[in-house]
Amino acid sequence: MARHMLDKGRSIKEACDVYDLTVDKLYYCEKLGLISPQRNSGNGYRVYGATEFHRLNVIVELREMGFSFEQIKDYLDEQTFNSTMMVMDKELKQIDRQMALLNNKKSSIVASMQRYALATATAQQEQVTINHTPERSCLLIARDEIYYQDLPYATAKCAQKHGIRLRALHSNTLYVVDPDQPRRETGVFAPAATLLHVDPIPCEPDYTITAGLYAKCMFKGSLLRGPEIYEKTVTYVEKNGYKVNGLPIESSPISEYETSDLDEFISCLEVPVAQTT
Repeated sequence: MARHMLDKGRSIKEACDVYDLTVDKLYYCEKLGLISPQRNSGNGYRVYGATEFHRLNVIVELREMGFSFEQIKDYLDEQTFNSTMMVMDKELKQIDRQMALLNNKKSSIVASMQRYALATATAQQEQVTINHTPERSCLLIARDEIYYQDLPYATAKCAQKHGIRLRALHSNTLYVVDPDQPRRETGVFAPAATLLHVDPIPCEPDYTITAGLYAKCMFKGSLLRGPEIYEKTVTYVEKNGYKVNGLPIESSPISEYETSDLDEFISCLEVPVAQTT
C-alpha cells in the first residue's frame, strides 16, 4: 500500500536541506512567485508540499544550467513542451561554448608546456643557430624605456587597452634592443620597444616583427647575460658568412612568472641577420 511522504508537508529548513539552499534563496523564490508554500494554521510557519517540490526540482536544475531566477520565472509562467525544448537547446549551445573554451585552454597549456620543455633543453647547449623565423604579430607595451618593476602593470594596461584577457603563463614579453645605446645600471641593453607576444593573437596587432633569418641563442639565466650572449652571437654570425641586419630581440621564455628561482630562468636572444655577398 502506498504511503504518503508529504501528508503534513515539510518545513523550510527541510526544504533547504534537500536542495542545499539557504533560507534567503527560498524567500527570494517566494517573493518572485516561483513557489507559494502554504502556511500552518496553528503557528503560521511555511509548509512545503508536492507543488513546491515539483517546482523546486525544475528551479534547481535551471539554476545549474545558468538561468537567472527571473528567467526561470518567465519560463515557468509560460511553460510548454516547446519552451522546454528551447531551454534544452540553449543549454546544449552553452555546453558547446564551454567545451570550445576548455579545448582552447587545454591547447594553450599544452603549447606552453612544450615551449618550456624546448627552452630548457635548448638552453643547456647554449648554441647559436641561424634559422628562418616567420612574421610575429605583437602588442606594443611601450616604445620608450620603463622601469622593470613597472612592467607587470604596463603589460596589464596593454591587455586592457586591446580588450583581451592577459594570460601571463601563455604569453611572452619581447624587447627590441639597441646594442649601441648606453647600458643601464643593471647592465642590460635599453629597450627600443617592449612588446607583448600572444600566439594566436586575439585582437588587431599594433607592432610586427618581420620574418627573416635570425641568429638565435637560448641560454640559462636572466637577460643580465644579454650583452655577453650578444657578443658571442655576433662572433658566430660573422664567422659563418652573415652580418647583423637589424636590432636584436630579447625575451625570457621562463622568467619570474614561472619561477622565483633566478637560477631557473631561461632567456633568449635573436639577432636578425643577412648573408654577406
